[in-house]
Amino acid sequence: MTTTTTTLDLAGVVEAAISGWAERNGAAVSVGAVVAGLDGDLGADPVAVVATLGGDLAGRVGLAAPAGFVDPPETLEGLVAEFAARLGEAHGASVTVTSVTPVGVDDLTAIDGDTFTAQITGAEGDVPTHWYVEPALAARSEDDPVASSGPQGVAPASYPDLRDGHRSGALRDLSVLADVAMEVTVELGRAELRVRELLSLVEGSIVELDRPADSEVAVYVNGTLVARGEVVVVDDELGVRITEVVSRP
Repeated sequence: MTTTTTTLDLAGVVEAAISGWAERNGAAVSVGAVVAGLDGDLGADPVAVVATLGGDLAGRVGLAAPAGFVDPPETLEGLVAEFAARLGEAHGASVTVTSVTPVGVDDLTAIDGDTFTAQITGAEGDVPTHWYVEPALAARSEDDPVASSGPQGVAPASYPDLRDGHRSGALRDLSVLADVAMEVTVELGRAELRVRELLSLVEGSIVELDRPADSEVAVYVNGTLVARGEVVVVDDELGVRITEVVSRP
């Protein structure tokens, strides 16, 4: 068994994070080119945050933007949370934001890693954002059963023959269920209310759920948890982008 190390496309992760944040928040912005290095004037008194990431991958990421950029630092915190989610997808791991701390832009140099500039276009025109990513978040190690002669040691994939004459017994048996309808339920969160609180509910009442606004939602099939995802808007209707499929024993 060999261990291979690959370098992530961090510029692509940054671009996906901005696009995902805009979609999740219904923001009328688009992301332009994401280039390595720091480019673009942030203006006077820019705002910046450092986020510490945890879960299966630990490290820090910094983000700086002009002071008038869509009500910071809340916007920066949302972008960092989206970056963590996209970074987790790229690593195939669970990554969470354990803390977000406002800092001065000069303090971001302490991260001492890769830097990127992403142009965000909105009603105010083009706005540069500066991203700082620790080296620990850029590399991914994988165990490969077979070493490859390619530059990244990736073994060629192999697939079973699924033609009718070569299907396994399990696949043949499951094929008869292909058209069975299953009820899919998405759970935003849960709350516990006393009877008197239930009786006092009226139109306009707000019930606080047990999950943060930026947390993933749970996807159930016939009452069984099968996946987790993030809420998106598709053609003016709500949908769920699957970010994790729950493995079953």
